[in-house]
Amino acid sequence: MAVCPVATDHSHRRSVKARRGPDAARLFMIVSAFASAGGSSAHAQALWVSVGGGTGPATFSCRYTYCVPKPTGTAATISIQAGLTAGQRARWGVDVSRWSTADFNLTNLSLAMRGTLHRTGFFVQGGLGYAWMKDDLDRFKSDGLAYLVGVGLQPAIGRHLSLGPIVTYRRSLLDPGDQGTAPIGAAGWRGSLWVFGAAIAVGS
Repeated sequence: MAVCPVATDHSHRRSVKARRGPDAARLFMIVSAFASAGGSSAHAQALWVSVGGGTGPATFSCRYTYCVPKPTGTAATISIQAGLTAGQRARWGVDVSRWSTADFNLTNLSLAMRGTLHRTGFFVQGGLGYAWMKDDLDRFKSDGLAYLVGVGLQPAIGRHLSLGPIVTYRRSLLDPGDQGTAPIGAAGWRGSLWVFGAAIAVGS
C-alpha cells in the first residue's frame, strides 16, 4: 500500500473543514425544523426503538492518487435507533449503523431525528454525527464527520408497533485531525452509502 502524501497547506485544510461543518449543520437544522412542525406539546414523551437491516452499494474515493485499495461494493447493513418522541410527529434519538464486507467495515454514530408526515406512516429522517472506517487487517483506519438522510414508510401493525421499508443515504467525510501524523492510507477518504431495507419500531 502506498502512503498518502502529507498535506502541507494547513490554512487550506482549515478552510475546507470550516465550509464542511456549516453545510452539514444547516442540513441538520432544516430537517429538525421540518420534522418538528405540527408536533403537539400535549403528547407526552415516550421511549421508542427501531431495529433495521438492509443492503446497498457503497463507494469510497480519496482526494489523493495513491490511496489504495478502495473498498467499493454491495454489502449488508444493520442499524439501531433509540430515543424519545417529541410531539405527535417527531422522534429524536441516536442512530448506530454498520456496513460490512469481508475486508472493510464502516460504522456510523449520529444524533438523528424523524418526522412523520402522513397518517400512513410516511416519514423523513436526517442526522449528523461521526463515522469510522477500517479494514479487517487493521492496515488503516480513518474517521470523520458523517450525515444521513432518508425516507420510509412504517404503518402501524399494532398499538405500539410499526413495520415498513426505509431508504437511507449516508455520507462520510473521513479525515484524521492532522494529516501530517496520519497513518498509512488514512487521509482524504470520502464514503457514500445507499441502504435499501426495512425496520421494525416499538414505541409510541
